[in-house]
Amino acid sequence: MKQTFFVLLTQLLILLLLGSCDSQEGNLTPSVMVISGDINGVVINRNDKTLLIYGNPQDSTIIADKLLLTHCRRDLLWAAKPMIENGAETYVPAKELEYFNKIDSFWNDFTHLRYHDYDQQTTRYPVRPLNVENTLQGGDIFNWQDLEFQVVNTPGYTRGAISYICQIDGKKIAFTGDLMYGDGQLFDLYNLQDKIPELDIRGYHGFASRMAHLIKSLEEIKDQKPDMIVPSRGPVIRDPESAIDKLTDRLQRLYSNYLSTTAYLWYTGDKKQVLLANRMQLDSAAIDWMPPAEKRDNNLPWLKHVNNSVLITSKSGAAFLIDCGMQDTYQKILDNKGTLSHKDIEGIFMTHYHDDHTNFIPELVERYHCPVYVTEELEDILRNPQAYRMPAMTNKPIQNITVVPDKHRMQWKEFIFTFYNFPGQTIYHNALLVENKNDKVFFIGDSFSPSGMDDYCLQNRNVLNESQGYYYCIDLLRKIPDDAWLVNQHIHKIFRFSCGQLDFMEQKLREREMILAELSPWEDINYFIDEQWARFYPYGAEVQQGEDIEFSIVVMNHQNENCTYRVKPNVNSTGLSIFPSHKDITIPAKQEGMVTFSLSTSLSMDSGLHVITADIIYNDKSLHEWCEGIIQIQ
Repeated sequence: MKQTFFVLLTQLLILLLLGSCDSQEGNLTPSVMVISGDINGVVINRNDKTLLIYGNPQDSTIIADKLLLTHCRRDLLWAAKPMIENGAETYVPAKELEYFNKIDSFWNDFTHLRYHDYDQQTTRYPVRPLNVENTLQGGDIFNWQDLEFQVVNTPGYTRGAISYICQIDGKKIAFTGDLMYGDGQLFDLYNLQDKIPELDIRGYHGFASRMAHLIKSLEEIKDQKPDMIVPSRGPVIRDPESAIDKLTDRLQRLYSNYLSTTAYLWYTGDKKQVLLANRMQLDSAAIDWMPPAEKRDNNLPWLKHVNNSVLITSKSGAAFLIDCGMQDTYQKILDNKGTLSHKDIEGIFMTHYHDDHTNFIPELVERYHCPVYVTEELEDILRNPQAYRMPAMTNKPIQNITVVPDKHRMQWKEFIFTFYNFPGQTIYHNALLVENKNDKVFFIGDSFSPSGMDDYCLQNRNVLNESQGYYYCIDLLRKIPDDAWLVNQHIHKIFRFSCGQLDFMEQKLREREMILAELSPWEDINYFIDEQWARFYPYGAEVQQGEDIEFSIVVMNHQNENCTYRVKPNVNSTGLSIFPSHKDITIPAKQEGMVTFSLSTSLSMDSGLHVITADIIYNDKSLHEWCEGIIQIQ
């Protein structure tokens, strides 16, 4: 009797909540209700028992006998944690169990693995173990009351995700997590970045590569012919076949668009690109490939290329270095022999922060006591790499930096240097135009190859707007001298694009924007592709027990209008406190803003690693535990 009373009370609370929900999904069947909120909480009542899927997004107590989860994402699990901590029997994907139970090991390892990182996997994992015991995987049948839930492996949005399909009240319903969002959309794209082992491609080079897995998972769901799909976020999908077809078509068009201008073609050749197209069920012959740029061997006597570094050598014997991240390159420069002979290195120019371009710069600065030239956009990530979470980072700070304005001109020996901000391959990237009496060469780092744009790593933050990213870089290539040759640090041939090729790349970017707009549920597509639009600064910090430090949250307003964001840090460890509890900031369109908080530590708290998170709230969105920072207590 007592149990029945609690079930009736739970149902009453749910109905009251549904009355205040914006989405008004309500009862899908007599037994199934959706509590709409920041996620979709699915409540199934049967024989005075309650089963919950995804969690409860509202501030109420639901007594659930069982809890089913589809994948491990911190920004979803906030709605499930109260039930787990209150003892609900919880079932999670077998392939993701370690992220629920052994997450301390992940974070402890991540303090050093975040440097030189080429895996490019999300860090939106729990910050503390959740200690669940039950797992499910594809092929399992989960029986509850008189219902039978078929478990299907649906990797894509995460590597080990599963879905549940059940016939309830005469309706076949699929619960698919973040596999899709509404009518042919996804929650974000960057989460799909991954390695492709069968093609020997690292995660860094695997542009949204789990799209291929996601499409196969969508086909699995479609074959089941569900009457409706209830995702973990977004509206209930009442025409699954149409929504799946739309999403599949959009993903395939996006990947075809990406392949048509990829710099990766130059490095891997046609065969691997055909295989990449095949993975996405695309006909490579139907892709509108950009013709390769004009290219020639480097026969410039003053331009010495070694691995992915360049020495500009003056007639005086002095040299100016561009990048140095490889041990072999560093040793050859120190040996100072043969074609790399030089009297001295008088300056260094950095194209970007990736470790294969930066690792040995501190040693060279100490050896030659020379300045390192960059524009202000690149300065901080070189000085303070621990403050960032970006791909392929070095852990070595670079000092003796000389910051020059964008488009600054400088005479060095018989050369004129012009320094540029050049946010192509990554948002923190520079370029250098070098001119002498006979030659004009534009050193573009890794941003382009003869086959196109180096945008295969979404975590590099290749944003799409007129004042940043590849639009900005293509426009700049139109403005440099027509007879200038381009130098990619990894390519020993020099090359240049025709006006038609620059137009082609720009047109492909505009097509990509339209496809992304169809895929994205966000106000601006850059939220959909930019994982770091809200980030901790510094990302990693050290503090002594009992001391206070300040940290900030940096937010990029990708919208075309001013927007107010509420930032609310979360304390996840005893002995930590944050002041104030939250801050509001209004950020102009297409600009970044920063809010700063004070973090206090107690003398009695445990030393070691502590992860703090922050909620980001704006417009109609509450993004729970959206970004994180790591604090090492000494």
